[in-house]
Amino acid sequence: MIAELLTGPYGIPTWFGLAAVFVCVPAWILVLLRRKKREKDFLIRHPDAAVLRIRNGGITGSLNVRSVDGERPVLASKGTKRFLYLAPGEHALSLSYRRTKVSVVGKLSRYFDANRIETEKTATKRMTVKAYEKYNLYYDGRTEAFKFTRKQNQD
Repeated sequence: MIAELLTGPYGIPTWFGLAAVFVCVPAWILVLLRRKKREKDFLIRHPDAAVLRIRNGGITGSLNVRSVDGERPVLASKGTKRFLYLAPGEHALSLSYRRTKVSVVGKLSRYFDANRIETEKTATKRMTVKAYEKYNLYYDGRTEAFKFTRKQNQD
């Protein structure tokens, strides 16, 4: 039965399934473990880190943090919620947002790329992140701008 499954008419799909289970799943687990270690190391170095919740914008929107001060961001997730850790102080964030409008005719994607919000002195928009504070980071579709707000309830 097993030999027939591997060599018969379903042999190729079976091998692809086995490859997915024995190659892709462990690789994904290693990626997640490395991300968790990076998060843990950052929180050891900066125990007073601020947390930015990344709000996508519904089912059709996707907000991505490309870099923080020119470096790779420290991202975390809990369930479906995504977070960005920042050390207290001023930071320059490179952000992108993608919104897809789904209609009966098809999909239409609109991409807002390389929008840069700087919190340094040369910036057009400034933000100082305080220790232990929680913030929301989202894209406002009406004004077509990235927004930061301080989270009121600290839960």
